[in-house]
Amino acid sequence: MPGQLKEVRSRIQAVKSTQQITKAMKLVAASKLRKAQDRITQMRPYSAKLNDMLGNIVAGGTEAKIDHAEQRHADNVLIVVLTSDRGLCGGFNTNVVKLVKGLLNDKYRSQRAAGKVQLLCIGKKGYDVLRKEANLQINIDYIDLFSRLSFDNALEAAELVLNGFLDKKFDVVEVAYNQFRNQITQIPTVEQFLPIAKLDAPKSEKSGKNIKPDFIYSPTKKALCAN
Repeated sequence: MPGQLKEVRSRIQAVKSTQQITKAMKLVAASKLRKAQDRITQMRPYSAKLNDMLGNIVAGGTEAKIDHAEQRHADNVLIVVLTSDRGLCGGFNTNVVKLVKGLLNDKYRSQRAAGKVQLLCIGKKGYDVLRKEANLQINIDYIDLFSRLSFDNALEAAELVLNGFLDKKFDVVEVAYNQFRNQITQIPTVEQFLPIAKLDAPKSEKSGKNIKPDFIYSPTKKALCAN
């Protein structure tokens, strides 16, 4: 009997030690998540304004020509699919996959039937599901990008997409991903990455005329586009 009580006490102590370790791990994970969340929210205003500037340049007409804004008939399509490498995250991956399937079966049905739709899968979970779909070309060169994430590796993936558009391998590039709102809510989103969309000029409430954007470019739009 004394031996059994000693064993029980030992197990209780082991459980308490495990609880302390788990609590410490939880605090570390929460701290990392908070830092990542802060980086995302701080980056968004810069990203949004940069997109506005690009859209404004594209809308400038003949003053400046951007090759990445060339409008072509969508014969060849690339869809970049961003999902996680692991599961057990609710609808995080499922919702993105549903969006992609919707594009394939609706907007790009004819291109898919002709075998002219390519997927660039970043993250393993999207690939695991979409590889079973017919009439698709799937690029998995960057499927493990999140496990080796760095600026250089991300730039390499981006250049693949940008150069593919310039070389007319793709006429349209769409990106399917989860837009982060908070720790609980992510919004499944599809955005056109290329060609760059024109920015619709805001209109005056009084006159109804277009308001000239307040961007000052140095050097000129033409010089910026050349670079």
